[in-house]
Amino acid sequence: MLQKPVLVISCDVTSRSVTKCVADQRVRRATQGQRQRDAMQAAPPTAAALLAALNVVWLASGAGIRLEGGQPCAVRWYNYSSFVCVCNATYCDAPPPRPALPAGRIAHYTSSRCGQRLALRLRSFTDPTELQSGVVHLRVDTSHQFQQMLGFGGAMTDSTAINIRELSSATQQHLLRSYFGSSDGSSQYSLVRLPMGATDFSTRGYTYDDSEEPDPSLKNFTLQPEDIEYKIPLLLWAQSLSDERLKIHAAPWTAPYWMKASNGTTGISWLQPRYYQAWANYFVKFLKEYRRRGVDVWAVSLQNEPTSGAVVNYGVNSMGWSAQGLRRFLEGFLGPTLRRDASVASTDIIIGEDTRAYLDWTRQILNGAPARRLTSGVAVHWYQDSTTGPAVLDDLHRSHSDLFILYTEACYGPFFGSGYPTVRLGSWERAENYTSDIIQVTNHWTSGWEDWNMVVNTEGGPNWSSNPADASIVANATADEFYKQPMYYAIAHFSRFVPRGSRRVKLQMDADANSTDVESVAFLTPQDDVVVVLQNKQGTRRSVVVSDPQLGEASLSLPAHSMHTLVYRPAGNTV
Repeated sequence: MLQKPVLVISCDVTSRSVTKCVADQRVRRATQGQRQRDAMQAAPPTAAALLAALNVVWLASGAGIRLEGGQPCAVRWYNYSSFVCVCNATYCDAPPPRPALPAGRIAHYTSSRCGQRLALRLRSFTDPTELQSGVVHLRVDTSHQFQQMLGFGGAMTDSTAINIRELSSATQQHLLRSYFGSSDGSSQYSLVRLPMGATDFSTRGYTYDDSEEPDPSLKNFTLQPEDIEYKIPLLLWAQSLSDERLKIHAAPWTAPYWMKASNGTTGISWLQPRYYQAWANYFVKFLKEYRRRGVDVWAVSLQNEPTSGAVVNYGVNSMGWSAQGLRRFLEGFLGPTLRRDASVASTDIIIGEDTRAYLDWTRQILNGAPARRLTSGVAVHWYQDSTTGPAVLDDLHRSHSDLFILYTEACYGPFFGSGYPTVRLGSWERAENYTSDIIQVTNHWTSGWEDWNMVVNTEGGPNWSSNPADASIVANATADEFYKQPMYYAIAHFSRFVPRGSRRVKLQMDADANSTDVESVAFLTPQDDVVVVLQNKQGTRRSVVVSDPQLGEASLSLPAHSMHTLVYRPAGNTV
């Protein structure tokens, strides 16, 4: 059940505790609450009025120049560590637009536990100064470049699509723009993961050929209402909002039961070898049916979490594989079948789709020369990252440097009764852990990172297998509103500023007693922007100096529990 909200207005970050921040905001509530209600109820401003508002009020500050404009977060607390931003049919937050940046100026975006969301200040590089003790010093070196980025995104599950469609048309528009729009108010997602058939985040279990009898010719293959009425229209809508072509990649959870060596789609099961070709043909039919309806699928994965199909009483749609079986299916059936059909021959093939503890399976598949030639990338899920260090990603890159590594699933949930709270509206800790994971894996050759469900309801579903989860956006159809979680802004600190084609660059940290407190990664974009993402997960401020060999140094004070994106132009370049 959705908890009763505590409505407050956000405050600037200081070192005081969240408890005191909440108390301070309640004092302000009498004078500021009406202002927020008026904003939420107001009709959207005209383009001219919005542009006038966004032509900024400049406020001098010792911490840089704060830019006002955009639309502030409509804050609501649900008694967790931070707040959500509420959007409805007439209002949704958007930070100030990025200003023109002459060389030496920095656009500094901050989100914090209490209470900024992509707040923008302008800062400047200055001449180098003597480094003080205890300061974390980061040096940007764009001459050392690493992997090219594919982007960031999330999954268009059945649950995501159903939750979006249950909102009014105007609220749907705000939600899709929040993820895919080309404006400064969007996360600017460029990747979408698409299930082939049902997952646990569906209202039922199904495949595209649930015949009572074996149907090896797939004469009964058909897309389902979840595809035709929900996912496909939303994917087309999302593409129309984006300036960048979405890379949509699909993954199956299970084959039809008649193809499998068990009579169900969950628990211990595997594909019968006599149906390998029928299963490969199933992929082709899926790709063609989606293309016929206007959705081009860039890549397909062999199987979602192939190890799950070996778990007794596993309650989610699944199908087990061995590494040898996956290699045989790829080399002898799926690869040749795709390449023979000109209409789908360019489809990339992704292997993996499991935690990095199982990357040894990936290596076993890639030991086959034909499998190696057919594979474009390796997908990894973030679960249990804390139990297997990121060095395995380095090993994979060293062995197969021409393959991309893509993190394709991350979420929080109770996971079959483990005691975890499901939806935690306003959890800052979950946002911090998202940011930590993105920084870590990107520093270890990962080219993109995707959330799981883009939208769940307030119960963490729908989910037919009693396995709900949290999400970056939570929809409340009864109120016709949705809530942007702190996790949403955590991903946006990357996705809005690091477009496809960016490259990770060297960011050297000077070792000192507090250096490990600040997490960091840097990029050079195709537009020649330098982007630095930082996080301070500690309970106190951290002092940081970011230096560029041509521009000088920028001194920053990172508030407790905050994440930051710095954007600047190298010397000699302006927007």
